[in-house]
Amino acid sequence: MPDAVPTADTLRRPVTVHVTAGERAIIETRAHRAGLSVSAYLRDAGLGRGIRTRGASDARVALSGLDGALTELVGALREAGPDRVAAALSRVESARDLMIEAAVRL
Repeated sequence: MPDAVPTADTLRRPVTVHVTAGERAIIETRAHRAGLSVSAYLRDAGLGRGIRTRGASDARVALSGLDGALTELVGALREAGPDRVAAALSRVESARDLMIEAAVRL
């Protein structure tokens, strides 16, 4: 099947943005952290789209794990089984460590 012919709506055109060397470094670093090209990062920022970083996604996953671990801990404490409490505390500690690692990457 032949490639679609570009239209005025699909043809991309460059935009020149003048920045200092320091600003360029910041933009490039933020784009890299977000897992985006500089073009995609600036396009999303310029169009008012939220920019989600990989670190933020990792933090959400870690936070979800922490929530599950805390729920398990509450259940274990209600039953007061020492083995279950120790296992739940271990999960909470692991989830906390993941959350800290994700937060550091933000």
